[in-house]
Amino acid sequence: MAMGKGNEQVKDGLEDTMEASAAFTEIAHSICDVTFKVEEVSSSVEEMKALTTQVIEVMSNVQDISEKNAAASQESSAATEEQLATMEEVSSSAGSLAKHAEELRVAVSKFKL
Repeated sequence: MAMGKGNEQVKDGLEDTMEASAAFTEIAHSICDVTFKVEEVSSSVEEMKALTTQVIEVMSNVQDISEKNAAASQESSAATEEQLATMEEVSSSAGSLAKHAEELRVAVSKFKL
């Protein structure tokens, strides 16, 4: 009976060992799956980092272009103001010249040949 009991205990021990082995195998597979998923996430994070860097560069370029356009607009506005002032001067001079021409015409008309 002791031998039968020993055999039974060995059999139970063997079953427990096989169950533990199966559990460890399942744990190992789960670890591999998690490792693979972590690597995928890490790769995705690196891609997002690269894209974020590109977006930052593009935004910086857009800012530079906007600043240049603003400066060009200010220069254009200043040039337009200068042209307007010059046109006003020309208009004033033309009016003055017309007045002088009329005065000259009147003065010349007094001389008759």
